[in-house]
Amino acid sequence: VINISYAFYEATLYDSDTIDLSELSLPKVTAISNLFQNTKANKIIMPSLNSTAIVSATELFLFSSAKEIYFNGFTAEALKSTKGMFRSCSNVTTIDMSAANFKDCESFELMFSYCQKLTQIKYPITPSDKVTSLSYMFNECRQLKEIDLTKFVSKDAKISNITNIFNNCSQLRKIIMPECFNSSYYKHNLINVFSGIAGLIDWEGPFPTPASSFSFPLGPSFNPQMIEKIIDALERTPKINQTQCYVRFTESQFPNITEAQKQRALAVNWRLTDKSS
Repeated sequence: VINISYAFYEATLYDSDTIDLSELSLPKVTAISNLFQNTKANKIIMPSLNSTAIVSATELFLFSSAKEIYFNGFTAEALKSTKGMFRSCSNVTTIDMSAANFKDCESFELMFSYCQKLTQIKYPITPSDKVTSLSYMFNECRQLKEIDLTKFVSKDAKISNITNIFNNCSQLRKIIMPECFNSSYYKHNLINVFSGIAGLIDWEGPFPTPASSFSFPLGPSFNPQMIEKIIDALERTPKINQTQCYVRFTESQFPNITEAQKQRALAVNWRLTDKSS
């Protein structure tokens, strides 16, 4: 058993220095949670980890001050959770996971939450078909302009929780949703999914089916392109049972919606209200 959790906890290097573990190969590691928590370094390069024993990589870089993080081969066949992996890495701008494989991971909760300077993600090799929760995954990622969830979530995944997934991603302009959201069986809590992303103009893939009646949050005023994208996505999604739930929207949030769009919206269980509740 090799447990390297907290191995670099609060390790402090000069700002110009790099923690480079790329020459290390650790196939027998069993635990890595919080490995770089509070680590002060400009760049972190992970060791090669190809282990069947690692179950959790939670809070791996929690509160790290690194600006760049690179994975140098990461395959953990038993890995179930990356919850909070990069949470509160407030200085990070680049995360390169192109050499990582999270295909059996069940939770991406809080993975990038509060990475407020993050501008670039190089996505993992293979999306997961076992993941169920994406809550708070990109919460407060205020510099990201595009998020491609198909790189994390396969078409066969069974997502049950996306609460706050894009909350306050204020620069977000494009979202690509995985095909698994086309399933009418899985209903989603859409609380704060759209909060703070009024500049969003491009949406690809299906629209998540609400678990219950849903209102867009007060504040955002969506532009014409986004209105069209949301309606298009809803039209590609199996209809909600109108006796059970519907999507509310207000004209103040969709000031440019046309009469034709209103009729299309009503056909996919949107209801126009004078206020959001």
